[in-house]
Amino acid sequence: VASDSDGTNLIVAETFGGIFTSDDSGANWTERSPGGSSADRHWRSVASDADGSNLIAGFYHSGGIAGTLYTSDDSGANWTERQPAGAGVKKWLSVDSDSDGSNLIAGMFESRLYTSSNSGVNWTERQPAGNINGTWVVASDADGSNLIVAARDARLYTSSNGGVNWTERQPAGVSN
Repeated sequence: VASDSDGTNLIVAETFGGIFTSDDSGANWTERSPGGSSADRHWRSVASDADGSNLIAGFYHSGGIAGTLYTSDDSGANWTERQPAGAGVKKWLSVDSDSDGSNLIAGMFESRLYTSSNSGVNWTERQPAGNINGTWVVASDADGSNLIVAARDARLYTSSNGGVNWTERQPAGVSN
């Protein structure tokens, strides 16, 4: 689930269902799934920019279909597949966007973490040192420079430069 800055434009992804958008604060919904109906896709995460026009959606590998990232620059009416280069099955778990949709972050299940500074056209792997294959939940600030990621091993990492460098931020009382 994601919202634009004022709650008017909403997007929701349904696990083993579709992607739906609303431009009236949720009163009415339109299916906006990439490629039409997508009941065989395990949608895991969606994100929106500040005005709801630039969206990103990711689904987990399911039913023999490799997980894929999609972006839209027209509020979900049309989608473009945006995969980082490299072999292997992608299992997208979490995505987020800055306020204009140019800086994106995407994390996978038991795998890699990626950022993009051009709306998903190109991706760069951005692993915190020593944590190569995490399970990543991600978040971005409004300009995409300040990021926070949580790994399944109970570790938090922050970056103040778009993921180039990471600092571990373990909450008090949390152990490995």
